[in-house]
Amino acid sequence: MNNYFLSQNEITALQNVLLDWFRDNSRNFPWRKTSNPFHILIAEKLLQKTSVGEKVVNAYLLIVTKYPSPKALSNAKIEELNQIIGPLGLHYRAKEIINLAIAIESQFFGKLPEDYKSLIKLPGVGDYSARAVLSFGYNQNIAIVDTNVARVLFRVFGIMLPKPTNPARKKYLIDLATSLIPEGRSREFNFAILDFSAKICKPKNPACQICPISKFCFYFMKNLSFV
Repeated sequence: MNNYFLSQNEITALQNVLLDWFRDNSRNFPWRKTSNPFHILIAEKLLQKTSVGEKVVNAYLLIVTKYPSPKALSNAKIEELNQIIGPLGLHYRAKEIINLAIAIESQFFGKLPEDYKSLIKLPGVGDYSARAVLSFGYNQNIAIVDTNVARVLFRVFGIMLPKPTNPARKKYLIDLATSLIPEGRSREFNFAILDFSAKICKPKNPACQICPISKFCFYFMKNLSFV
């Protein structure tokens, strides 16, 4: 699968370097200021197939203010919710979000479950969203893997496989990402690797010259071209 392995000491060093970098370079989003699992799930729903930006922030703040709980959102009028979500496109999300709130209220008495198998059964909740709730909402030692995290893993570990269209479902990527999670710091580390992929390990023209973990990176050390 990969051509490069890190020792446990190197993994610990990589964790510390990335977390140190994150403290000075983290992005500021309102859903990162809460541990409310439901609000975190709402953010994940809004971010699906949408670039993070002011429109997402505004929609998130309006929803969690007007409908702060699954019960409140389950009683929302779809027309009103569409007005909030409309600027993001993908209008079907309003109905999806209401159905999700109804399911949480009816099946779990308004409280999001704390286990993956239960979360993944909720309507509109996929592998990535379920893991995000467990990490960001419940601070479980859960890795999250999307196309951005997968890109970092492919480069650092020199994975010589076709890039999957849905990396959140690939066990080898989940297992690898999980091995990097510092015990008890899942939330912080997952945010760190997301921000690192956005600011440094970008899809095109990665900033290798200022990369804090270049000494651990297979691609950098082998001077390979990035794709």
